[in-house]
Amino acid sequence: QAGPVTTRADVGSLSGSVWSWPMSRSDAYGYLAIPYSSRFGFVIAASAESAVCSRNQLQNGDAITLEDNPVASELKAASSIDVLIAEKTMRSPDFIKIDVDGIELAILEGATNLLGGPERPDSLQVEVESSNYIKIDEFMADHGWDLKERHATMAGTKRLKRGAVIEEIPHNVIYEPRASR
Repeated sequence: QAGPVTTRADVGSLSGSVWSWPMSRSDAYGYLAIPYSSRFGFVIAASAESAVCSRNQLQNGDAITLEDNPVASELKAASSIDVLIAEKTMRSPDFIKIDVDGIELAILEGATNLLGGPERPDSLQVEVESSNYIKIDEFMADHGWDLKERHATMAGTKRLKRGAVIEEIPHNVIYEPRASR
């Protein structure tokens, strides 16, 4: 289980501090097929669990639908965060942001050593969906992290204004390590 990581913005002065990895994240090391869809007039990559969406859905914050018939797939190397750190391919991050459209839990499962270790991040932000937020909240609590904040995405804010509740829409959650007792 993995999803491709891409850069969404020019990091400018943060170069050397912000890393975007040109490989898929996973809960383990290996290879996987990333399916591609063109259902809505543009090609988008997804994982087996990941959602494929239209531009209109993205702009309006509407529910995202799954694609049944990808137009192509690509075999990609995948690794977990724990493996990358253990192999000294990357250092332990100070902050983690995960937004991979449905496979967040698999990526967190591939970072259990980091999340419970002495060099764990100061905070972690993850975009969750109605289908996975409870499992992610439980996973983080079981690994010594407390939920600090929930906030809607831009698209989610539009849905909240139309009467949705935050637990029913994709939204961001910020966790911090539980203080030692």
